[in-house]
Amino acid sequence: MDERSGFCGRVIERVGTIFEPRRLAVAAAVTLAMLVTTHIPQQMMPPSLDVALLDKLEHVLAYGAVVFLWLLSFRRPPGLKAMAGVVLAAAALGAVDELTQPLVNRTACPVDWAADLVGAVMACGLFGLVRHCRRERLLRSALEV
Repeated sequence: MDERSGFCGRVIERVGTIFEPRRLAVAAAVTLAMLVTTHIPQQMMPPSLDVALLDKLEHVLAYGAVVFLWLLSFRRPPGLKAMAGVVLAAAALGAVDELTQPLVNRTACPVDWAADLVGAVMACGLFGLVRHCRRERLLRSALEV
């Protein structure tokens, strides 16, 4: 085995200890689908989607869904550092997404990037809330026994 395949094998093994492979594949597929969708040339987009605030809502929902799926892909519930890392990764992805849109005759917009961040942060908040509620329910059921 050469040095590179050994390194790649270790990286894949490490990723498998942090993430659940099937969930990670779903998160990656949804992320890729979102990026493909955001790079459809403007003239090919249906006019019904060209509504002022609908665009911002789409950004919030898309990045929120992607971040929530990435958080679900962890084997163990992620802590604050991991959640912050996912938000930073989403921020970087959103920036690259916006900066590359002019390549396909779309407009890069900092407000769209801000909407991406809002969705990412909201997803972390929702994830934390769901995790907290589940933990509380488990504690209550354990105390009742």
